[in-house]
Amino acid sequence: MRTGSAAPGWSEHEAAILRGVEELIDDKALSDATWDTLARTWDEAQLIEFPMMVGQYVATAYVQNSLRIPLEGGNPGLVHA
Repeated sequence: MRTGSAAPGWSEHEAAILRGVEELIDDKALSDATWDTLARTWDEAQLIEFPMMVGQYVATAYVQNSLRIPLEGGNPGLVHA
């Protein structure tokens, strides 16, 4: 089972990155708390780029999933808990 941003061991910034991805996928926006945490380390350009980068990866996954592109051998993919 994957626990994402709630897993122990992440730095505050690392957890905020993971939480940001979770928020973008679930809520389609970053929370103020996540934005504020990321803003302590990232500049404005990085803050703008982050949701764009996550969106590009999601769009790529949509295409690959729709085209039924198989994973490389030995890759189990993501498991839903």
